[in-house]
Amino acid sequence: SMKCAILAVAVCAVASATSIAGLYGALNTNITVELANQFKGIIARFEDCFTPPITALLKKVNEKDLQALVDVHNKLIAGEIPVPTSRADGLAIFKQYVPSIYDDLVAANDDFEARLKKLTPEDLEKIYKMESGYFGVLKTRTQEGLVDYYLGVCHNYQGLSTASHDDFKAAFPETVSCLDEDLYKQMCNAAEQLKANNYKMDTKVMGLVGTIFQNKRFAKQN
Repeated sequence: SMKCAILAVAVCAVASATSIAGLYGALNTNITVELANQFKGIIARFEDCFTPPITALLKKVNEKDLQALVDVHNKLIAGEIPVPTSRADGLAIFKQYVPSIYDDLVAANDDFEARLKKLTPEDLEKIYKMESGYFGVLKTRTQEGLVDYYLGVCHNYQGLSTASHDDFKAAFPETVSCLDEDLYKQMCNAAEQLKANNYKMDTKVMGLVGTIFQNKRFAKQN
């Protein structure tokens, strides 16, 4: 999920929902390549929601890259790598530990920055606030922090003025069309339920997650 550091944070919200579903416990524990493969499979269902350079990168990530990403995650958990607090930090980590995808990430980041130029200062402020919140989650690595952050993104998105929504749509058309789907509202509802349930996954929450996985996105064959 470190990859999210390089993305528009609204996109991250989509990816975070997958953490809430199957990988809720992986936030602050070691993960395996098997789990990373599951995560990759879920993210692939949303590949049309990312900016084109990120979609291209996701398609390119191979087993060796995945192993390197798992190692980075586990080193972060162990405190062997300092937690990044910015996209620049994140890129530096990739340059050192996963060099095979570094150039792609730099290109994706440049594309992201170019898109940000289409936003108003007010909209930019929202993005930067979400981004700093995301790095806060990386630092604390608590399930409560993740869910609260995710809900904040949900509420902010649902509360956007028409003008702001249109600005974001012009800058990030792929992402916004996904966030406007019913599926995103269902994900936000599942997160609400999780919070109401003291952040514990129970049958009621899993029922909502089950509904999410019945969506047409998950029905399509790879």
